[in-house]
Amino acid sequence: MLLSNYFSFGVGMMLKSITYNNQVFTIYLILISFFGMMNTDIFLPCVNLMSVDLGVSTGDLQYIFLSYFLGVGISQFFCGSISDCNGRRSITLSALFLTSVGSILCSFSTSLEVLILGRFFLGLGAGVLIFIWRAIAYDVLDKENAFHMIANVSPAIVLSPAISPVLGGFILHVSNWHFVFAFVSAFSIFLFLITFFFLPETIDEKTHGFSIFMVFGSAKKLLLSNKFLIMSLGLCVVYAGYFLYIVQSPFIFHELGYTSFDVSLFYIPVAVSYFLGSRVTKVFLYKVHKKMLIFFGAFLFFLGGGCLIVFCSSEKVNSAYFFISAFCLLAIGNGITLTVGSAEVMSIFSKSLNASVSSLLGFMQSLSTVLIVYFISSLNDNFSYESGLLFLYIACVLAVLGWVLIVRFKYVFDK
Repeated sequence: MLLSNYFSFGVGMMLKSITYNNQVFTIYLILISFFGMMNTDIFLPCVNLMSVDLGVSTGDLQYIFLSYFLGVGISQFFCGSISDCNGRRSITLSALFLTSVGSILCSFSTSLEVLILGRFFLGLGAGVLIFIWRAIAYDVLDKENAFHMIANVSPAIVLSPAISPVLGGFILHVSNWHFVFAFVSAFSIFLFLITFFFLPETIDEKTHGFSIFMVFGSAKKLLLSNKFLIMSLGLCVVYAGYFLYIVQSPFIFHELGYTSFDVSLFYIPVAVSYFLGSRVTKVFLYKVHKKMLIFFGAFLFFLGGGCLIVFCSSEKVNSAYFFISAFCLLAIGNGITLTVGSAEVMSIFSKSLNASVSSLLGFMQSLSTVLIVYFISSLNDNFSYESGLLFLYIACVLAVLGWVLIVRFKYVFDK
């Protein structure tokens, strides 16, 4: 009985510590957000070896990206409403359980089918974690402190595409690609235990019971807004253009003769470029009209996309450094466009719909990535890596050009 009382007291103290200690709470949110993003990039240096080891074509292997983003999209579509109804703690634990199961399946996989299934579970869990940490911050803190908390945690998200491939490349250097996913599973289980023992329920008042009809009703309301459609569809193209490079570039780097560890280092300037774009936006957001920032970001997307088209279409331009530099221009443009555009989308509706807007936008961006991965996988089975990239970047550049013209003549920004 005495031991039971001490145990209950100890658990109670742990449950308080993570939210009552600001430094501990910050570290927890950094770990959750970083882990959610890490699952996209950590295995990039391994993809060529995975293709060889499993005896499948690169086009078939890229279905692990498709299944992952499909899982992310599904979870982001529903997780806002589910967390409002059932609480943040339970959905966070469920997400970490899914990432643990998914990464374990991937670490023991000996066939492409098991790997695709494991990546789908990873996507389901990661989609929640990418979304939920902001909601937890706003639950625990007042608006001003929550804003500062998000500002402190956001660099972890931005730096994840730089750190994760290097981490994966190091694990691959000392072991094999199975251990990359074993590391992910260990990280996931660790966060599950921390959440189980340290995180109390953070939402004070849960809303009405979850209804799938309510979720689709909210989505229908948003999709009937021309302003939402115009801005979100453009953001989807820009978002897909970013991940088109992420999905295809490892194979091109290996084709150019670089090692897996070299490939892991090539994603550092990409992350820095995206971070630079987001910083430029924060500096000029209240000094320059939002439409001008959108156009400047789109111009950099055109410039970077044009250079990528040159790389893919000319045999004389086959330098990895040109390839990376071209995409860095595009990534700076993405950092500007996605930051301004996402803020604009969130401002269209009342604050009561913020969760629904964020969930639907995340779902649409993930769906656009699923489509771009499907197309590049199909093209890789019939054309060279560069040719597939050429066709799709031409499509992306033309789509963004069309979007800019619509924004120029049809879209009215809120003051």
